[in-house]
Amino acid sequence: MKTFIAFWFLTISFFLYAQETVKITFDTGDKDINTHLYEVNEYAISNMDLFRKDLNEKFGATKEDLDRYLVKERRQPADVYYGYNLSRSTGKSLPTIMKMRSDKNGWGAIAKDLGIKPGSEQFHALKDNSLKKIDKDKMNKAKTNNSKNSKDDKSKDTQKNKNSTDDIKKSDDKTNSKNK
Repeated sequence: MKTFIAFWFLTISFFLYAQETVKITFDTGDKDINTHLYEVNEYAISNMDLFRKDLNEKFGATKEDLDRYLVKERRQPADVYYGYNLSRSTGKSLPTIMKMRSDKNGWGAIAKDLGIKPGSEQFHALKDNSLKKIDKDKMNKAKTNNSKNSKDDKSKDTQKNKNSTDDIKKSDDKTNSKNK
């Protein structure tokens, strides 16, 4: 019976995890942009403060707007990033664009609805701006620093645990020598 419950739990967990993974689709119609948006998501997750700062510097994103989309509405960071790119390219407001996205439209369909035809000059400008706004070197550096900080934190925790263990041993030694 325990084996059956464990198997059932693992099966359900697998399907829930798989569903969460599948939900992230960008559908821009362009492989390079899709890949870049996945990388933007990884970068944002590895260093959200730096990502927010980038959006503020590049698009004038306010803390309130970022909180609304990233925290309250739980949007993917790359969706917010690309929404800002489309807003700048088309002159439409970010809330208008994000509403279109929440209506389950892919980014390619949204761009078409906003008058950006695949292969057009406007499309290539959008693509170039999207790929350049947050450069790969900065994203990779943030990921590396986050990974390094994580390792440093683990090393510090290990050292603290070792020091605590040493302190306990010293205390035990003192107690034992007093008892003798």
